[in-house]
Formats: sequence, C-alpha cells, structure tokens
Amino acid sequence: MISRTLGSKDAEIFEDLLKILQSAERVTKIFDVKKWLQPNLNVAQHATQPLHYKFINVEGIVKFFYKGYQHQPWTPLVGHFLQKVPEGVPEIVAPDFSKIEIEIFFQNIDAIRLLLKQENYKKWKDFYETLMVNEDASEFPLPLLPKQPIETAIPKGAGLVPEVRELLEKENRQPLVSILK
Repeated sequence: MISRTLGSKDAEIFEDLLKILQSAERVTKIFDVKKWLQPNLNVAQHATQPLHYKFINVEGIVKFFYKGYQHQPWTPLVGHFLQKVPEGVPEIVAPDFSKIEIEIFFQNIDAIRLLLKQENYKKWKDFYETLMVNEDASEFPLPLLPKQPIETAIPKGAGLVPEVRELLEKENRQPLVSILK
C-alpha cells in the first residue's frame, strides 16, 4: 500500500511521508522494557497456543490474565508473572549510529540535490548534521494507557444439540499457561 501510494505522491522528507500515511507517527525514542522487567520476571512456560495477555496492578502486586481467542474470557494465572511491579520507568535505548557513514549520506544528498525541492534539501542536510544528538525527554507511555476491567466468563448456552455444543466447547477451550518459579 505504501509503495502504491508513493507511486502517485511525492515524499521527499519524513514529514511528507507522515502526511501521506495519515495514521503514522514518528517514533523518536524506544524504551528498553525488557531490561526494565527482567529482574522481576518469573518464567512462563507451557503456553499451548498464541495468547492475549493482560496485566493489572493491584496494590503493588501484578495480576496476570490470559486468553486464547479475542471472544474468550480472561483467565487469571495461578502464580505471578512478575515478582513485583518494577520501580521507575525503563531507560531509553541509546541510538547506535556507528554503522551509518554520515559522509556518504551527505554525498548522496548532494548528488540528488537538483531532484529535491530546495527546502527539502536543506532539511536533509540539517537532519544528518543533527543525527548524533540524543535527547532523553520522552515520557514512558505505560501509565497513560487506558485500564480495562476483568471480564467474567460467558455462560454456556443451554439446550444445544451435541454437535453444536462440541463446536462451542472446542472454540472456547482455554489455553494453558504455567509459571516456573
């Protein structure tokens, strides 16, 4: 879809691409959530199929819920996925530009400068000149996410023919997960 769209619209700079893609967002910082969680993780094992996960903070204790299909009810996990809620916020992953040869990019931008609008040529030059600047002013978004209530199980239908009941039971079969401490 992106390729097809770019066949009929120009996107010389990131801002142009963001306008074309409409729902896209520029990501400038990445949080190291794995490193932040690692000291507090218990190991989940025996996941029998792909799952949806939900974590709830209840007075400093992390409650873990899972389900198979989207329509299935949330099942609480016996045990805890996290030993405790990690303190603070994850660090921002430091960008690594060691493999980018800035001089080559400058040369490439200079080589195609006549194909670019003058203001876009300048934006590319400015971009490469400021590429090494690392600002750590991002806010960790996890506390800003909406909270979801724990849903109760859907009651099974009564009076169904055995074949339909078997299909429903198969569809609603809950996956299994256990925690290794």
